[in-house]
Amino acid sequence: MSLHRTAAKRDASEPLIVSALEQAGFSVLRLSVKDGPDLLLGRNGRDRTAECKTGKAKLKPGQKTFAENWRGAKPLVLRSMDDALALIQSWPASGAALGQEQSR
Repeated sequence: MSLHRTAAKRDASEPLIVSALEQAGFSVLRLSVKDGPDLLLGRNGRDRTAECKTGKAKLKPGQKTFAENWRGAKPLVLRSMDDALALIQSWPASGAALGQEQSR
């Protein structure tokens, strides 16, 4: 399966979220996998995936299926700058475990 496809539609909230995370020292890779998460995030030796949504937009059926079947940590759902800031504050220091409390 390819990690990239053409003309992936991005949520309007994504640029501000990505900017905040990058300024906080995260590595951010924008993914374009059908029904997969939007972002791969890394900092302090830890990785997570995240789905950006705008406002009250819901996960599409394929995105729900992806999250249910993914054997790693479930993708985070980030909707706003506030969500990005909460993630930045809760991200563990090197060697600590990242809990599931940010998953929404």
